[in-house]
Amino acid sequence: MKACGLACLLLAGCVAPPDKPPIPKPGSGIAEYREVVKHAHRAVADTVDSLQTIARDPNRSLADFDRTFDQLELNSVKARSRAEAIIARGQNYFDEWKEQLALTNKPSAQADYDRLYGHFTLIRERSREVREEFRPFMANLRQFRASVDVTRRPAPDEIDALTTSGQRVLKSLDSVSAALNNAEAELHAKR
Repeated sequence: MKACGLACLLLAGCVAPPDKPPIPKPGSGIAEYREVVKHAHRAVADTVDSLQTIARDPNRSLADFDRTFDQLELNSVKARSRAEAIIARGQNYFDEWKEQLALTNKPSAQADYDRLYGHFTLIRERSREVREEFRPFMANLRQFRASVDVTRRPAPDEIDALTTSGQRVLKSLDSVSAALNNAEAELHAKR
């Protein structure tokens, strides 16, 4: 669910030293991170939808919720791992680029770096916000699932609170997507 290091690959290929392996295609990190965000968004939305179904029909089986919640847990582990790897690659890329800039005296290259690093920083910040919203959402979902069974039905306010929390996570994921879109537009504008 965290997303972030894609800006790292915004300019990938621009500063690779000749003795290093080829850097991924420019913008490939954005596409990769967009997939992480898309899958995370879908998993959260499905879980929120299943909560809303329970709210409308409290007698309905919790099987659908269990399925979406299990999928969310699996997705969150994968998303966190992929996002952290992308962020690390991005930071490494920008660190190498910064070293290359020190060897040259090109104000336009420094301006490109500053602009794109700003996008990377924003994506990383938005991803941190997702994590901050997601952690309590998952903790509350776990408590909810542990307390609800056939003998105790959830109270409407319980479901409303979980749904609201899930919607905040979705909004945070949307902000990551918007930051990715802006970074990609900036990359394409410079080509």
